[in-house]
Amino acid sequence: MEEVSCWDVIMNFVNIFPSIIGYNVDKQFTDKILPFANEYLAQETRLTYTWNYKNTYGNDYAMRDNNLKFIKKRIYDMCSEYLQSQHKVVPKSIVIELFFSEMDVNDHHDEHCHPNCILSGILYLKVPDNSAPIIFHDRSPHRDYVYIKNIDDTVDLTKYTVPPKDGLMLIWPSWMQHQVPLNKSNSRITCVFNVISLYD
Repeated sequence: MEEVSCWDVIMNFVNIFPSIIGYNVDKQFTDKILPFANEYLAQETRLTYTWNYKNTYGNDYAMRDNNLKFIKKRIYDMCSEYLQSQHKVVPKSIVIELFFSEMDVNDHHDEHCHPNCILSGILYLKVPDNSAPIIFHDRSPHRDYVYIKNIDDTVDLTKYTVPPKDGLMLIWPSWMQHQVPLNKSNSRITCVFNVISLYD
């Protein structure tokens, strides 16, 4: 009987259809944004308190503010690099929606996605100790049909947690479900953005 080498039974794997999150850390850049965020968040007329915490979502003043063009330029560059890495065409025209938010103790944002956008992201401007992370959720449909036990039940493979850090910048496909759990710090400040495609 022919002996079988252990190398003959090793299986190779390919990871297809991954969910890609782009990231970078540039505290020097986010430090330039923080004074603008503080200014916006200090003006009651620019706040909407959407999701029951302090933010400017829905107030499009930031989108029209020429002083914030440098932020939109960086977001456009992030968007272009992300799409090109996925072999996607960069739209000739896009709209960048951005808003500032400030979370205090016990603020949170339930699981959600960003409809009508192609990419979304967050820039962490001020991250005190005990600030809440962002958690991405796996919504693959197979989870609705079959349960496969994990080797280690203490690890939840349906979630991916990214701890916040000053200067951290993330970008992801807008359909990815995510949440911010209960925050345990005061003045966790971020700049959140959406990229809306205007393909010709």
